[in-house]
Amino acid sequence: MGNHKRGAMLHKPADIPSDSLPLREISPAAFERFFEFALDLCVVATFSGLFLRCNQAWKTVLGWGPEELRNMTASDLEHPAEAGFVMEMGSKAVLARDGQGVSYERAMRHKDGSFRRIAWRLVADQKQRLFYGIGRPTPG
Repeated sequence: MGNHKRGAMLHKPADIPSDSLPLREISPAAFERFFEFALDLCVVATFSGLFLRCNQAWKTVLGWGPEELRNMTASDLEHPAEAGFVMEMGSKAVLARDGQGVSYERAMRHKDGSFRRIAWRLVADQKQRLFYGIGRPTPG
């Protein structure tokens, strides 16, 4: 245990089996598991804000299951005082340099009617015309 130098790799590249898949070749099933087990809110939405995919974390954080969210929009969960904010952030993400995205925080409606603050990172895919977002609850 005490033989490792600080910052030294525990496994040399030669220790990695040759049949290991590089990350760029990850299977759709493996990505599916990653998406579903993420603790943060994960979403794929159209440029008009329509939710296409949401992970299970939505149920834990906001009370909405993935199936309930399908075909809802980000605006459906918007706090009335922040009306239009989602579309503004989406526009900024579209205008951001490819892959740069935007970060913001906003209140989102829980299924019980209360609101929770969520910090978001949103990236636009111009070719697919999709948004990819990751959100995390914030205190307050």
